[in-house]
Amino acid sequence: MKKKVGNWTYFIYNTEDTIGSKYADKPIYYPALYRYKNGTNIARKVNEQACYTYTVSKNCVYYLDSTLSVQSHGYLYVARPDGKSQRLLDIELYDFQIVDDKYIYYVYCFDTTGVGIEGHALHRMNLDGSNEIIAAYEVSSDILKCSHFDYKIKKGWVYYKNFKMELGNPASGLEKIVMNDIGDNDWIYYITNQLIKAKKDGSQRVVLDGEDTFDYEIEKVEDKYIYYRKNGITYKIGVDGNNKEILE
Repeated sequence: MKKKVGNWTYFIYNTEDTIGSKYADKPIYYPALYRYKNGTNIARKVNEQACYTYTVSKNCVYYLDSTLSVQSHGYLYVARPDGKSQRLLDIELYDFQIVDDKYIYYVYCFDTTGVGIEGHALHRMNLDGSNEIIAAYEVSSDILKCSHFDYKIKKGWVYYKNFKMELGNPASGLEKIVMNDIGDNDWIYYITNQLIKAKKDGSQRVVLDGEDTFDYEIEKVEDKYIYYRKNGITYKIGVDGNNKEILE
């Protein structure tokens, strides 16, 4: 899709190259960001590697300069329409979205940022790269289906496959979660930076284990107990939040 910015038109075009290919005689194909001055027919490449996504906001161009082989490890740049004053905002991003011409929401490639809450969270910054915060923690649950890379921001919520989650300013991990299909509105058990239970409509939220850590994993919910691991130790706790025990 072409986008006009001032006197320039930007577009993504599938490009052929042998650089980065495992075999020098076998070309690879990747999307790259190009631009041309309106009224001319000469387009030049804007980014050095691949560009899987770009957008325009407040008369500036924002784009990821990513690896050739996969949408990953992107360097987020902002540039004026004339291409001058190009500035690097952040590195190791997978994707980003600009919302309301005010904020950039983005996720890191957590295979390089490493384990931890920050690496897996949805982040937010101002358009100039300032005031970075965590807007939503990653959710782990057997019933809440989400992907670190598959999300959509809309009107103060982040939407995943079968639920939506309120955005924080910054996030605490206790933001409201609402499932798409409420059904019987039974209890759901999930992890953000804490172990939590709530109704499917987001009501009656209860913190079962409030230690702020990324290293939680729910193993099973059985016989009115939740069995989970935290920081390498296995626990069980009643679904009412009582009778917490260390099992190993």
